[in-house]
Amino acid sequence: MFTLVSYNALTQNGPGGVAARNGTSDLLLWLSTSDFVTHGYQAGDGVHTWMDLSGRNAHTTLGNAPLFVPGFVNGIPVIQLQSGSLHYLSGLLTSVPTAPLTVVAVANFSLSTQPDGTGQYVIGLSGGATNQASISRQDFNDAVPHAYYSFEGPSTIPTRSVGPTLNANEWYGFVASYNTSAPFHTLHLNNVLQTIVNDFVAAP
Repeated sequence: MFTLVSYNALTQNGPGGVAARNGTSDLLLWLSTSDFVTHGYQAGDGVHTWMDLSGRNAHTTLGNAPLFVPGFVNGIPVIQLQSGSLHYLSGLLTSVPTAPLTVVAVANFSLSTQPDGTGQYVIGLSGGATNQASISRQDFNDAVPHAYYSFEGPSTIPTRSVGPTLNANEWYGFVASYNTSAPFHTLHLNNVLQTIVNDFVAAP
């Protein structure tokens, strides 16, 4: 799994060709599994620190660490987060995430069913009471079970954009974009623009 957060996704010289990784570009966060083998991680090792490759040192940490799994998908290692073990990683960005903002992530959900009103988060960003952004798999909408969800706007009264159902044990590429003009919020899944339901049409 990897996660990228950028104010503007531009073609430059950084990881994946997106922005620069020296802390001077719009790239806020880059979490990649590519360096774990180089750093000596073995299968089943707990990941206590996930180094930020954006150059901003927004490293994520947690004592109850998720697990490193080498060569899991197309020879690429992944980080396995288990909800029963309360696995997650947390960190602080160097600036508050505000639009225009693009969040990119690759993830696989191993839990086939989940109780109503619960979610499996890939990433959640919060800038306090005025800004938030997230990518998750949620069961709030019975019409779209296990749906691709993305929250945006004030954390006190969050709005949510709902995409299609996300199946278990499939790899997905997510892109959630937050803009200052219409369309204010767009969701892509595996490089395909999604039709959003329950979207809140207002400036973020």
